[in-house]
Formats: sequence, C-alpha cells, structure tokens
Amino acid sequence: MIYIKINKDNSVSLAGTILTKVMENDGYLGYAKEIPNSNYLKWDNATASIVIDDVKVAAHLESYKKKTIERCRSELNDAIRAITDAPPHEMVSWRKQEEEARAFVADSLSPTPFLDVQIVSRGFGETVADLAAKIIANAEAYELYYANELGAFQRKVKQIENATSEEEVDAVSGNNTIGEVI
Repeated sequence: MIYIKINKDNSVSLAGTILTKVMENDGYLGYAKEIPNSNYLKWDNATASIVIDDVKVAAHLESYKKKTIERCRSELNDAIRAITDAPPHEMVSWRKQEEEARAFVADSLSPTPFLDVQIVSRGFGETVADLAAKIIANAEAYELYYANELGAFQRKVKQIENATSEEEVDAVSGNNTIGEVI
C-alpha cells in the first residue's frame, strides 16, 4: 500500500514508489514509468488526481544527462592521458616538433632548430632523420587513437542527448568504448 498526503501547496508526499500501469486494448502491458519520489508528482485540480509533473521530470533528466556527459568527458580525458606520459608543457611542443620533422622528411635541407636542440640535449646519438621518423610515427599513432576516442565520445554524447529516460542514459554511458583501441 502507498500512503499519499496532499500538502497545502498541492504538492504530494508519499511513502513508497508509484508505478503507472499501461493498458492497451483492455490488455495489461506492464509498468510504464517509475516515479522515484514525490518531487515528481503534483495534484491536478482538473482531474482531481495525482499526476506526474512532466516539467520536473524533464528538468531532472536534462540535469542527469549533463552530469553523465561530464563523466564521459572525464573518461575521455583519462583515456588520452593514459596513452602518454608526457607532461602538458611537452605536449605543447608536439605541433612544432611534427612541423619540423615533416619539413625535414620532405626536404633534408629544411631548418630544424627545435629538433637540433633536442638531439643535443637528449644525447642519444640520434640523427635528425632518426628523431623526425620517431616524431612522425608517434604523431600518427596518437592522432588515430585520439580520433577513435573522440569519435566514441561524440557518439555517446549524441545518444545521451537523444535519450528519453535515465535508463537509456545509463545504457549508453555503461556501454563504455572509451579506452578501447581500434
């Protein structure tokens, strides 16, 4: 049994959970909507009954979607951080390193001041050609990995935005492809 109290402001308080039965062609189909608490119910004077406050349900769902998308964004960031042990200040230089490396591969007379300093300071005995090849291979691998992770994230966001219930949101966010390599 569910106990319902109509408050002075026409809000509804209850103990337990209300499930709305769905009927079609005089046949029972099951439960359509679970109301998690009385915050989603209101008294409807026109029908003299308790009804679901769809505005509050929709607002709650939108808030739930936003929180879930933020969690997915955090998972994306974690997945990207997991493939590189480079500190952020090094990552800032990747574009410059790749530009010089690609220019050198295209024309070995191309100036490579950044790579030249790296070679000297690293002291590994490598050539500009060696370092350029390594930089290009790493850049291409990173770009493919990032493209895969970003695409998976964008797919999840679109599915979450289109979800019509918390269960659908959970099904999408629980289907975690972030962190998987193609």
